[in-house]
Parts: sequence; structure tokens; C-alpha cells
Amino acid sequence: MELKNIIIENKPREKAGATSSSRFDYQKDWSICQLLDHHNEKSDYLFVFDYQEDLMIMDSENNPEKVSFYQIKGKANKSYWTLGELIKNPSSNSNKILLSIIAKLYDSKLKAKDKTESLNFVSNIGFKIGTNSNNTLNKKEVCIIELSEKDRKLITEKLQEQLPDEEILGYEEITFLKVVELNLDDSPTYTQGKIATFLEQNFPKTKQNVPMLYQQLFNEVKRKSNYNKEIISFDDLISNKAIGKTQFQNILDVCGAAKDFDSIWNNIESILSNESVKFTQIKKLRNAWKKAEIERLEPNNAILSSIIKRIKTTIKQLDDSSNFEDKTLLECVSIVSTEYNKKPIDQKIYEQEILDALIISELYE
Repeated sequence: MELKNIIIENKPREKAGATSSSRFDYQKDWSICQLLDHHNEKSDYLFVFDYQEDLMIMDSENNPEKVSFYQIKGKANKSYWTLGELIKNPSSNSNKILLSIIAKLYDSKLKAKDKTESLNFVSNIGFKIGTNSNNTLNKKEVCIIELSEKDRKLITEKLQEQLPDEEILGYEEITFLKVVELNLDDSPTYTQGKIATFLEQNFPKTKQNVPMLYQQLFNEVKRKSNYNKEIISFDDLISNKAIGKTQFQNILDVCGAAKDFDSIWNNIESILSNESVKFTQIKKLRNAWKKAEIERLEPNNAILSSIIKRIKTTIKQLDDSSNFEDKTLLECVSIVSTEYNKKPIDQKIYEQEILDALIISELYE
């Protein structure tokens, strides 16, 4: 069975207990940091938020074959994680057995079967497992297979107690305990620094509003995480619980991460002046340009995203047919606008000047 069908058929387990807002925010910030890394390093990926685990990362947004599961726990106190904390099942008011941290990850492996690439427990605090002479205290990453035979046996026994109907095997080599740099107290600051580095690497010549892009990404991850309606298909999962390579790139495109809008407008204003466009019209377009720039800063604006996509398609079709030859900039805008308005996308929410500003931006590109 394909992984995307396995994921949909196995519904998320019930959540036990409450988690503080800061810890939820910590999960989102760490997920954003991983999203940035994957976008730079991977040709394809799909991040699924708060579904079967805090985070699931698949190797493809359309036809995934492997999945990694992550539990992300920020810890306020400085006491190290112990093996007992990782394998202890929470108390329950009913006779139902609740799963420990490790058991939840193993349960996810059972559901995904041989499609599981790795199981990961991530925290800002390290692990103290084993004897004083052979413990994990100073390690940033520990694979369960590295633990002593005694500790591995204890883990297996606890897994068997909590999952009595399952065969416990094949998890030691793919289960990891990870200590990360992200601090619980200032995770937004660290994440914004990560975004700044990402933008500098990818768009070195463009002036960026890092706090604004951070808020965009955070709000989008929050929206996906908080979606709690039943997921009925893989497409439904992608739309409501996930961000893939294509969508993240679309967020960057819509917010104009690759564009220096101030410099672009200065060039456009020079073109309009040279084409003898009246001052009042240039002023209207400049105001519309600023409004459009603000609209781009909202990543959940699906309508704006659809409008820009339609404008891009319209410009390409017209350009391929040589409709812009020997035309002024405003003549080109008029041609695109006329074609676009034959089938406008929710035209009511934007005045024509803003649409013209969006068209100018895409024409200039």
C-alpha cells in the first residue's frame, strides 16, 4: 500500500493532557527551522503538522515513500531527560493504557510499517541515560542501539507492556534522541535568525522584513497545526495539515522574498516618467504598489496567491504571442488587465489600481 494511503487510513491517536502555549510555540519554531533546512537541501518534501505526531516529514509532497516521525518537547527546567521519563506511560482515569514518549513513536512506526525512515524525540534539554562512566550526557544525538543491553531490554519490555498485541522489533536502529540548539525561552529570536540566514543565502541582494516573514510562517504552521476536522484524503491532508516544497516556494513568491520592491518601484517610476505618464497617475500607482506590498505579507491570502498566479499565466500567454512589442509599460498593463478581467478572481476585494500594480510587478520581472 502507498504511504499516502497508509497515513490517511490510520487516524491520529487521541491527545492526552494539556500542553502550555510556550511549548506549542516551541514545536512550531523548531518545525520552521527544519522547513528552511529542507527547502535548501531537499529536492522534495512534505511537512505534516500535529497529525500522527507533532511533526511528520515525508520525502515527497505527491508520491511519498518514506516518513520520519518527530515528537518535539521543550523543557522549562534544566533537569536532564531520563530513560524513565521516556518510557513511562501517563496515568489514566480509565483502564485504557496511555502510551509513553517512545511507545507513541513506535506506534507511529507500526502504522507506517516499512515506510518509516526514522523515529525522533527532540528537545532543548539533554539525556542522562546509562551509568556515569557510559552515559549520553554530552551527546547531541543518541541512537537507541547505542544504549546498553540492559537499557534496550527495559525499553522493549515497556513497549510490550504498552502495546501488548504488537511484536516489538526493528526500532532500535531508527530511533533517535536529539538535543537541539533551539532554546525554550527565546525560540522566536533563534528562528528569526535562521530565517535571516536563509534569506541572505537565497536572496542576497534583496532587502527583507525578517520579523514579518517569521510571523507569516508561524501563522501558517499554526493554522495547519490547529486544523482539527477529519482528514478524508491525501489532498485534504496537504491542503489543511501540511506544507510541501511547492507551497513553501509559493509563500516566498507571493510575499516577494526575491524582490526588492523599493528598488523595483524606483526603476518603474523612471520608466513611467520617460513615457510621459502624468504625475497624478504615477502617484496613484505608487500608492497602489505600497498597498499591494502590504497584501503580499499575508501568506494565508489564497485569493492574492491565485490572482498573482493568473497574472503570471496571462502575461506568459500574451508575451508568447508577441502582444507587448513596441508598447509602453502602461499599454502592456492595459493589455494584461483586459485579458485578466475576462475571468477575474474575486475581483471585488481589490481595486483596479492594486491589480495594475501587481501586473506591473510581474511584467517588470
